Formats: sequence, C-alpha cells, structure tokens
Amino acid sequence: MSTSRLSLFFFYAILIILVNPTINAQRDPYVLHECSTTGNVTSNSTFRANLNTLISTLSYNTQIDYGFYNFTAGEGTNKVYATGLCRADLSPTDCRSCVNISAHELLLQKYKRY
Repeated sequence: MSTSRLSLFFFYAILIILVNPTINAQRDPYVLHECSTTGNVTSNSTFRANLNTLISTLSYNTQIDYGFYNFTAGEGTNKVYATGLCRADLSPTDCRSCVNISAHELLLQKYKRY
C-alpha cells in the first residue's frame, strides 16, 4: 500500500515539474507601469506632443537589443523621459514588445481623461 502511494506521489511531482514551465511560458511579459500622480497634461500641449513622439520612438526602434531603454523628447519643462529595463531572460523581441505595450498602456491608463 505504501509503495503505491509513493509511486503516486512521484507521478504527480513529475507531472507538476513538466507542466510548470509550460504555464510560465504563456505569461504576458508585461509586468507593470508607474505614473506620477501630479501634473496636468492637456491633449494639445507641447508636453503631450513630446510624449507621443517618445512613445513612437519606443514603439518603432528595433535597433536596441540589449534590454535597456533610455529616451528623451523635447526641451525644458516639456521634456519627456522614458527608461525601461527588461528582464535578462527575455529575448530582444519580447523586450521590445513589453516596452511597446507599456508605452501604449501609459497612454490608455494615465492620460485617458485628457
């Protein structure tokens, strides 16, 4: 009786080990974004135009493949900064995809009221 229980235990343990990487591989690489709660940006402002330029730069820049992004757009008080760092286990394609998703999510979540 104890041998069958032990066999059943090992069967389920191996099954969990084999299924777990499959579940992890299906996760969305996007983790989170963080926005400042101060400030007021209108849709026709210089800052918003710079933000749109910066997001376009992030979305279409395929030359960067080392997992770290640091861009700026504009000048003075209307200057927009973006920094992104991808996990080391992501491919360059997945990293760019995550940065792209984050940039567009920023527009949808933070500035949807403007």
